[in-house]
Amino acid sequence: MTLDELQSQSQSPAPSPSPSSSSDDFAALLDAELLGDRQLSAELLKNGDLVLPEQDDGDNSSDLEEGTSENGSVEEDADSVVESEDHADDNHLDVESDMLAPEGLSSDDNRKRRRGAEAELPAGLELPSAPGEMVNSNKCPPHPGFIWDVCIRCGKRKSTAPSNDPVIDRVGLRYIHEGLEVSELEAARVRNAELRRVTGKQKLLLVVDLDHTMLNSARFSEVPAEERIYLSTTYLRPNSTNCSAATVGQQHGRVSSLHQLTKLGMWTKLRPFAHKFLEEASKLYEMYVYTMGEKIYAQAMAELLDPTGQLFGGRIISQTDSTKRHTKDLDVVLGAESAVVILDDTEAVWPNHRSNLILMERYHFFTSSCHQFRVRAPSLAQMHRDECEIDGTLATTLKTLQAIHHEFFNGHKGKVRNAV
Repeated sequence: MTLDELQSQSQSPAPSPSPSSSSDDFAALLDAELLGDRQLSAELLKNGDLVLPEQDDGDNSSDLEEGTSENGSVEEDADSVVESEDHADDNHLDVESDMLAPEGLSSDDNRKRRRGAEAELPAGLELPSAPGEMVNSNKCPPHPGFIWDVCIRCGKRKSTAPSNDPVIDRVGLRYIHEGLEVSELEAARVRNAELRRVTGKQKLLLVVDLDHTMLNSARFSEVPAEERIYLSTTYLRPNSTNCSAATVGQQHGRVSSLHQLTKLGMWTKLRPFAHKFLEEASKLYEMYVYTMGEKIYAQAMAELLDPTGQLFGGRIISQTDSTKRHTKDLDVVLGAESAVVILDDTEAVWPNHRSNLILMERYHFFTSSCHQFRVRAPSLAQMHRDECEIDGTLATTLKTLQAIHHEFFNGHKGKVRNAV
């Protein structure tokens, strides 16, 4: 069921700037992208209701931006190990239009940008192939959203000319699709519809931090020799079926909670009970990852926590996806604040949503983590021990989440913060 079908069943329709200012098709596309429903996305665009412009298909290394978070987390230092990927041959594209290309790009450059967009868009989607080709242009302005400064609904480029018109606030949703931004009013409407969809399945939304909440990472250079010996002898039993250049981790015949990520140049230790915690939480919550780390790090950690990709899907928000540089905000989460629970070890990064936050005890497995936060106590690795899976931090947090879910649907329905 799409967001629009849910909206038609609701007795109180979602807010909209005007009868013609919001795009139901656009909301349905966002829903399809979030749920990983590529077939639905293709059907929406095959009907001619939406037009998606091309995006830059530069090296994947463009995902990394230099910078340091408040904590100086290792999440933000992975740019030295990103490798470029070869791209498929684009000779089959014969697009003469440079309508959507940025200034200064040749037709060849535009073909490359177009090829990159088509590679990521749903099957069956075709971009405008002729100058001036637009869809439903009579519905704009106002424009509900843009991809690479081109309106998704009408195909017109965002105007940069001076104007006396009121400035429209926009929300970047780049984790859903590169270059995507929507108006605040459109985002509010989609959040409202998303709330009905999620709660209709008896679920809430859970936003999960990575470092010191679900795991702990340390660069190879930060792990002293005696600590490496402990890690190798206690956690690592590489064999031919489980040893690769990317990840090494085996413990007593099963996948270990410790991972040696050679491409990122770091060790990552998952918090005990991490996989079971996420598996159980997913039955009650639709989950997002939200980290101040860079995209390549966020995706690598999400893959360790969710190897099948079924728990988080594409809902992985990194620093470059956030609308703020040093803090986090729910404006990029497509869900009403009243139904969102946040798990994070740092209260200061959530200045606007502290009432939604469950403050997590920091997970200091590596010695470097203790040094980073000036913790004088020895790390778990130094003590040759770890948290308990049965009654450790994640096990007790799961019980709290289950209680919040019960209160929301059976007690204080409609406000998570009343139950947090």
